[in-house]
Amino acid sequence: MRWRTGKITRGERGASAVEFALVMPILLLMLVGIINFGLLFGQNLALSNAARQAARYAVVQGNSCDAVKGQAVSAASPLVSMTTANVTVSRPGLASCSGATTEACKSSNVNLTDNVTVTLTYTAQVPVGSFVPGLGSTKVLTGKGVFRCEFR
Repeated sequence: MRWRTGKITRGERGASAVEFALVMPILLLMLVGIINFGLLFGQNLALSNAARQAARYAVVQGNSCDAVKGQAVSAASPLVSMTTANVTVSRPGLASCSGATTEACKSSNVNLTDNVTVTLTYTAQVPVGSFVPGLGSTKVLTGKGVFRCEFR
């Protein structure tokens, strides 16, 4: 305590420490949220780019559906580790695109206006989700690539 013109005043030492202790959890939660959003955004971009690259691979090279799915999985890594079960390849007139012999754009019933669509689905973990109510601990991310079957 200090005397000042006849009054007793209390020092303000420690007030900033109390304010810091009150604000710090909120700032840390915001920082972790920003980092987590950046990771999810990067994974979503990787999925979109991998789907676009796989769709182009299916059109230009005329590869089998299994090769297109493998291309999608390898293009998405290392940011996203997934399997070919999470990749779908579709085109109008093609019942199911699977197997080593089925080609996405090379068949007799392909029109030059048909599009090959490659869709990747990934369930991402959200570490900060357990701390924020309503956010959830997982998010489903999808990437979609579409190219026209111009080459036969």
